[in-house]
Parts: sequence; structure tokens; C-alpha cells
Amino acid sequence: MTDAPPAPADSAALHPLERSLLAALPEAGSVPEPEALRASGLPGDSFRRALELLRARKAVAVETAAARTRLVPTGLGKRYAEEGLPEARMWAHLAGRSAPVALAEMSACPGLSPEEVRPALGVLRKAGAVEIRAGTAAARGDKPPEAVGMLGRVLRAALDAGEEGAVLESLPPEEQAAARAVCGGRHALLESRRAESRTLSLTDTGRALRAFLPEGDAGGVAAEAGALTPEMLR
Repeated sequence: MTDAPPAPADSAALHPLERSLLAALPEAGSVPEPEALRASGLPGDSFRRALELLRARKAVAVETAAARTRLVPTGLGKRYAEEGLPEARMWAHLAGRSAPVALAEMSACPGLSPEEVRPALGVLRKAGAVEIRAGTAAARGDKPPEAVGMLGRVLRAALDAGEEGAVLESLPPEEQAAARAVCGGRHALLESRRAESRTLSLTDTGRALRAFLPEGDAGGVAAEAGALTPEMLR
């Protein structure tokens, strides 16, 4: 036996929270949950209650995608994304000199703290991008090591992605490995956050209910719903 299609009376019985969320969802297709939250204008607790009520009415379908890892820069990672990695800045400094630089002068490398100089020099030397000879250092090649450039791109992508962070799984395998190598620890450049993503869509029942909403009904619903206290939502 199938459920009877909704009638206008069913729409009139909707909670203000339900009306607000119904009006925010697209007629067709799905929308990411954060986007639906913003469109509804509801506080987080009210949005979750509205979704719970509409799911109970079989008016909204929720699909959960595979969990994704989000990359968000730490304070140090943000600085390096904006200013460049110490290794990249050191290589540029050496490449811009007409003669090798005495190692004793490397602590004065522009933009680098004394604590950054030795690790940066070690990375460049290991990659073959710097030649150490007779107490001097000189850049080799016509650009910084690819590993340094790649990590810089990962940090920039994570910064540009904003608060939600870049999706680790969307990066090429070599960039994923570079990102994992700088997650965690005292000098971490990235934080990784594992989270599921969900999308919402109207069912046939939801579309029928929304069709019965008076035109312009959603205009004051969010304000009305936002005034409800947590106790009133129970």
C-alpha cells in the first residue's frame, strides 16, 4: 500500500523550521548540506531539527558520500603559503648571487630566521639543488627542487580553499604524499580533518509539500524559526 500524496492541509501543518528548509532546497537535483544551511538562513540547531522532521516525513533524501580528508594550513603553513617555503627563498637568494655565498653568511639570508636556515640548506643539499664547497654554498639548476615547488603548491591550494580546506583525495598521488609528510608534529604545516560530506534533495513528497506553500511564505520563516529557543525545539 503506498502513502497518500500530500494535501494542502499537510503543508499547513508543517513546522516553521520545515517550511524554511523546504523553501531553501532546489526543485530538482541535490545540494551540499553546508549550502542548504546557508540558503535556509537557520541557526545550526534549528537546521538539524528541520532536517530531522522532514526526513521523518520522507520529504527530504540525504546521501552520504565517502569520507574525505580536508587539509587546512596551520599558522606556520599559512605563512609559508603566503611568503614561500624557506627552501624556495634560500634557493632564490643563492641563485641571485653572482658568486658562492660563505656558509657563515647564510644566517643572514633575507626572510629566514636562524632556526630555518640549517633545515632549509639540508633539504636543498639533499635534493642536489645546492653545492657546498670550501665553506661556501651555491645554487645548482635553473629552479628550486620539484619537491619544494610541489609542497608550495599544496600549501597554496589548502590556503585558497578557505575554512573547509582542500580535499586530500583530489590531489595527484605525489602531492598527497607531500601533504601527509607535513601533517602533525611540532612544526606541522597542515592539519588533516576526516569528515563525511552529505547532500540533500527533495523527494516527490517534499516537492508536493513545497508546492502547497503560500507564495512568499519562506520570506519571514527563517526569522521566525531563528527566534525559537533550543527548549522550544524539543
